[in-house]
Amino acid sequence: MTELTGHDVRLESLEALSAALGSLTDELSPYRDAFWYLLTPAGLSVQVPDPDAQSLRRTIARGVRLLLTRVDCRLPGLVLFLDSYEHADAASADLLEALGMRGEGWPIPVVVAYRTNGRSRPRPGAPLELGPI
Repeated sequence: MTELTGHDVRLESLEALSAALGSLTDELSPYRDAFWYLLTPAGLSVQVPDPDAQSLRRTIARGVRLLLTRVDCRLPGLVLFLDSYEHADAASADLLEALGMRGEGWPIPVVVAYRTNGRSRPRPGAPLELGPI
């Protein structure tokens, strides 16, 4: 976060998150509560910002897309690497799918790694399927 905001940021409070998002762009302020819901430190309770689960998912997807777009403006050439995708919960998998399925594609390059744990291992020399880069 230091590279993005120019100062050390600890997201231990809603105010700290607001300041960090505001240092990137004011456009992220509508997504503050949804991000705080996702990033709340252990031991703190927070209200669900939208009781409609589908609406909350859409809000989070729009916010993450905008956040990644602004990060790309600050740190061009950045690649998002997600490891151990096989352990992703359904909501995370849905978010990744929603971000990747949009007509404009991902705002930054994304590499996703997963392990098959011995199931259907690709044979040596088999083509490796990559999504659009």
